[in-house]
Amino acid sequence: LVGTHTSWYFHKIFNHPLHFNHIDAYTTWKKAGDKWLLHIPELAVHAKGLDAAVSMNLTMQPKVSPYLELLAGVRVGGGRIIRNYVPNVHMSPRLQQWLRQAFLKGHSDSSRLLYHGPLHTFPFSDHSGHFEAYAGFGDLTLKYHPDWPLLQHANGNIIFDDRSMHIDADGGEVSGLHLDRV
Repeated sequence: LVGTHTSWYFHKIFNHPLHFNHIDAYTTWKKAGDKWLLHIPELAVHAKGLDAAVSMNLTMQPKVSPYLELLAGVRVGGGRIIRNYVPNVHMSPRLQQWLRQAFLKGHSDSSRLLYHGPLHTFPFSDHSGHFEAYAGFGDLTLKYHPDWPLLQHANGNIIFDDRSMHIDADGGEVSGLHLDRV
């Protein structure tokens, strides 16, 4: 599967189509009994401000939630690009809005995403799966709250682990004051 200047619309996950400059994938479909198995050992995606390498397996069968195993490495070239990839499912509208507006600037050259579990039980309150996203970031500008000053020039990492989020910054600035550890 190879495509250039394509758009994918996952209407149940995103409010808008995802636009890609280039997609290159090796895929196989297999029917095993009443199950369909989609195997994508290599998927490379290139979009404005985003490059990703993905490997995934999706198992589908009647009357059972699809089961996804996904591992992705991602490079994000600009903080504002994140707003294009915030899903509209399994998060409150307030959290979705915060994620779309909070990251104003920055880059991540070392991000990864792991998803292992049934699609319908995400974010896995029942421990039926696991979700983890890690991003090492640089020169981040974060608008944490509209009434607070911006955190600028921050370097560090952010981790989403199932329902939790942890940010650890090696430094940054708030209102011109240098911060060593945030």
